[in-house]
Amino acid sequence: GGLKQIEPVDKKGNFIRETGAHIMQYVIGTIDKWDEYAAIFDNSELEERLFRGTDFLRQLMWGPLEEGRVIVAEDDNGEAIGIMVYNMKGMFGELPYLDLLGVKDGHRSRGIGKGLIELFLSLAKGLGHKKAFICTSDFNLGAKRLYESMGFKVIYLFDDLFGQGAAEYLFMKEI
Repeated sequence: GGLKQIEPVDKKGNFIRETGAHIMQYVIGTIDKWDEYAAIFDNSELEERLFRGTDFLRQLMWGPLEEGRVIVAEDDNGEAIGIMVYNMKGMFGELPYLDLLGVKDGHRSRGIGKGLIELFLSLAKGLGHKKAFICTSDFNLGAKRLYESMGFKVIYLFDDLFGQGAAEYLFMKEI
């Protein structure tokens, strides 16, 4: 649906974005690459504190992969280096919510997460939405800084939302 509104597009219909010396393309995730996508979270606090030894990551990604609600950032060699899971009706059953965002170790702090968020916001706006939502754990200070730098505002703090001892910030942005 809404992805076709994003430019520029290569010959295969994938979305491309230049990040410094690299070209990154966005593709819709597929279940057959599950292991590659799960590896994006290796050596991350999310993996260490929420996903390791659980089925939580699979629960967050499997249905959206089947539904085409996962976008993957690939580098110019086709390696999955970033991922987002989104739901355009994920907040209150009506509003856009970015369920999950991850960037592979060694590629963080290079604008990949920001690019994925910009794509999410563009899709949401293109569908007529005026607000978008995202959460992050209180231990994920880099994500919190990124969201705030992009104009997201904390609107609520859920104490121990997932039973792991971490609070979750809920952010909103007017788009």
